[in-house]
Amino acid sequence: MLRLLSEKDRKIIEEYIKRYPFETTFIQGNIANFSIENKKDIRRCGDYYGYFKNGRLVGIIPFYNLGSSTPHYEDEECIEAFSELILKYNVEFLLGMKKVILPLYTKIKDAKKIKFCDEDSFQINEELKPYENSKVKIIDFYEIPLEEAAAFAVEASKKGFDMKVSIEEKIKTFKERSKEEDYIFAVYDDEIIGQAYIQVSTDLVNQIGGVYTKEEYRNNGVCKAMVSELCKRIIKRGKKPVLMVKKYNTPALRAYEKLGFIHYDDYMMVRFEL
Repeated sequence: MLRLLSEKDRKIIEEYIKRYPFETTFIQGNIANFSIENKKDIRRCGDYYGYFKNGRLVGIIPFYNLGSSTPHYEDEECIEAFSELILKYNVEFLLGMKKVILPLYTKIKDAKKIKFCDEDSFQINEELKPYENSKVKIIDFYEIPLEEAAAFAVEASKKGFDMKVSIEEKIKTFKERSKEEDYIFAVYDDEIIGQAYIQVSTDLVNQIGGVYTKEEYRNNGVCKAMVSELCKRIIKRGKKPVLMVKKYNTPALRAYEKLGFIHYDDYMMVRFEL
């Protein structure tokens, strides 16, 4: 049985996601920092659906207001119901562990226009090998004017991730960040040249994302320095750093390996045409 979840279901949702600490990071972080009820003005809120079998929750699929979905299930019976929901909602991004996403993608790929489908490596750092770059200064987003921070974030979204967002939307995401969701910039000669941030925080992990360096400054250890800085902060909190990296991004894979990251599982991201 499929039904919309609410705050009344928080306990059973938390019991479910505790069984999958790395596989459900987005769900964990978003329900911890925001409501399970959908507050339309908050981008990281959304509609949460649960699939129940014999009265037991066996799968969760959220549809966030920002246009993404990060489902997880432990019973294949969920696939049909979740696929129908994905077709119903105006979802731009479908992402999660490959073993979860691939069956859903197979079901819906002929019914929705696909912009791209990427396979990533979900990685965990159990033993950090820190790195510092004396040529760049690492600062937090709140150390500079908010519009300046947002302007670079807009550039990074467009050039690094092919995503068009407005300065107003970026300012809103800065304001919605939780205490542990650091957003840092790399500065060289008074110019912002890179960014990285914590996408989501849970009781166990902080997930790093949005790593971007301006093209003319790449291959100089900027990305490595930013990720290392975030890792140090995460470990200081007693948590594990995790991230996703595209399997074909050889420079990033090498940089993260040198920092101590290891492959945990295959990850998959599907982007649909809207």
